[in-house]
Amino acid sequence: MLENLICKAQKSSVDLVHDKRFVLKDIQGLSPETVINTVETVGADGSLFRSARSAERNILIVVGINQEYGEAAKIALYDVFRAREEGTLYYKSENRDVKIRYRAEKPNIPPMVYPMSAQISLICPDYFFESSEIKALTMVGILPNFEFPLELHDPGRLEFGTVLQNKIIAINNGGDVIIGVVFEITAIHTVRNPIFKKLRTDEYMQLNIEMQAGDVLRISTLKREQSITLKRGRESLNMLGSITAGSTFFQLERGENLVFFDAETGFESLTLICFYSEKFEGV
Repeated sequence: MLENLICKAQKSSVDLVHDKRFVLKDIQGLSPETVINTVETVGADGSLFRSARSAERNILIVVGINQEYGEAAKIALYDVFRAREEGTLYYKSENRDVKIRYRAEKPNIPPMVYPMSAQISLICPDYFFESSEIKALTMVGILPNFEFPLELHDPGRLEFGTVLQNKIIAINNGGDVIIGVVFEITAIHTVRNPIFKKLRTDEYMQLNIEMQAGDVLRISTLKREQSITLKRGRESLNMLGSITAGSTFFQLERGENLVFFDAETGFESLTLICFYSEKFEGV
C-alpha cells in the first residue's frame, strides 16, 4: 500500500497522497525494465544474447485537481514541476522507502477539461531508486548507547558508549544491484597507510599516506563519484595519487559483504564509518 508520494523541487514540494488539493489517479514507470540486445545468426534458430542495459526511467503521474482549489492548485503544480528543473521523488510503501532524482517536463493540464486533471512526466537519468536514508556503520570508534532526551531510572553507573575496534565488518547490501560505498576515516593521532579488503574476492584498496591528528580521509567507490579526498583544516586535497598498485574501487555485492580494515600504524588512533545507499530496480 502506498503511504507517501512526495515530489520535492528546489524551493517547493507536494505530497500527492495526502494533499487535499489533489487525487492521485495513476502512476506508471515504477517497475523494472531492461533493454535486451540480441543478434541473429544465419541458419540457426533463435538468437544470441549480446548485452543488456537499463535505459533512463520515465515516471508518468496522473492527478485529479480538487475543483474547490482549481486554479491555485494548478499553479502550485507548475511551481513544483518547473520544466527542466531537478527534483527528488520520495516513494514510501509497506516494503519500500526510496527516492529517485528527476528532471521535470512541464505538467500537461488541459484548460477546458472538467474536472481538471494533470499529467506529469518525470525523466530520471539514473534508472535506479535508492534508499531514502543513507546507512552508516561504525567499524572503528565509539557507538553511542543512548539518545537524547534521556530518562534515567538507575542513578548508578552509566555507560555512554561502546568502543568498537573491528578489523572485519559485515556490510549487508539488501538492494537489487551492486553498489559503491564511502569510507570515512578520522585520525585522532598519526595514522599511516590504511588498507581495505573485500575478503570473498580479495579486492583491496591500499593507500600510501600519513594522516595527522584531526585529518578526515574520505574514500568513495561510488560509480561516477570515485574519489579520495583528505580534509586537513580548511584544505581539501585530492589523494588519488596515494593509491598503491593493484588497488581497486571495489563494490558491494548483493547480500553480505565481509570487509577487512587495518593500518600500518595508528589503528587504535582513528574512527572509521562506512556509508552506503541500497539501490532498487523497481518499487
